[in-house]
Amino acid sequence: MDSKFWRIYQLEILIRKMEPEEAGKVKKLGIKSFRGLESLFVPKPKEAIVAVNNSEIVAAVIVKFMTDKNNQKVGYVDFAFVDRAYHNQGIGGQIYKEAIAYLWEQGCSFVTTLVKDDNAGSWSLFLKNGFARVGLYHVLTHLGLKGFLNQLIHTALGWAHGMDFYMAEQRQTAGQRDKSTLSHIMEYLLVNLLLSLLMALYMEITDTAVFAGAFLTVLAVSVFAGYIGTLFNRRKWKFRFIKSGFFTSVVILLIGGVFPMIGSWYPEEYEKTEEFKKDLGVSAWAAWLGVILSAAVSFAPGLDYPFFRYLYTISSVLLFYRILAVYPFSGFGGSRVFNWNKIIYGFTAAVSAVIIFSGGTI
Repeated sequence: MDSKFWRIYQLEILIRKMEPEEAGKVKKLGIKSFRGLESLFVPKPKEAIVAVNNSEIVAAVIVKFMTDKNNQKVGYVDFAFVDRAYHNQGIGGQIYKEAIAYLWEQGCSFVTTLVKDDNAGSWSLFLKNGFARVGLYHVLTHLGLKGFLNQLIHTALGWAHGMDFYMAEQRQTAGQRDKSTLSHIMEYLLVNLLLSLLMALYMEITDTAVFAGAFLTVLAVSVFAGYIGTLFNRRKWKFRFIKSGFFTSVVILLIGGVFPMIGSWYPEEYEKTEEFKKDLGVSAWAAWLGVILSAAVSFAPGLDYPFFRYLYTISSVLLFYRILAVYPFSGFGGSRVFNWNKIIYGFTAAVSAVIIFSGGTI
């Protein structure tokens, strides 16, 4: 790509390809830009588009190439980040556009990416540039088995819990109409039902149907409670099942843990306002209270049955995940509550901790 100067405020930003000797600097900036576990996965890039100010790299988009069923190039937008000192100056949006343009210039038939479910700044930009949020079947039919496997092997698709998959086609035919809320809820429950059955089989649980029933009950109560939380504002909401990260769920299952696939309520339009944070937080808090209610039911006298014991165990695990308001647990909703109101988050986390450590004997 040709180097491009871009003026903003008092800055003169140069956007260009990364030089090979700059790979270490790009990785260092990536690690600095992310918090928590995400920083551990920033690679030393082979290719990247960088934004430079006064010879200093202030932003980067790491890209890579794969092939589809026809051996045509498929571009992938990997990590993207901006130095915190340069946030809110439009650099991120501009470098994203240039990186996507670069991938098309290289003759890619498709461009794909993964975006964290609540990262509205990123996914709204992709939607505006011809990308569509797509399911795994859609990826398979467009890229073929070879292309699909390349995505699984060379990207975080199978491991990135709580991230959506986006795809664009050079001919702009890769888009698909988003499924209805009911379809997403049914998919969410059916896939997690399959996980619960595999879990019961692996853990040699004899009353499999009871265990699976308790598992789905907790998830269904959480979905319904989250919906109740959406009614306290005038926004339009849809439930969305996040299909990436299934390898993570299976691996945790194989070591005897519970880690369901993620589904949550999302507004149709995002805003960078405090009111919007509140609306997200209220819905997530309502869903959290639904899980607390599921666990609390098992405390009632005379309910010492396997179903209620499983209900408590599964609810306790999900309460623990909500307390951990960092990626990859943020998709369970705790981070939304934390970002909205830290006092409410702290109180709810404390109640959850009491329930978890009570062992169902309150």
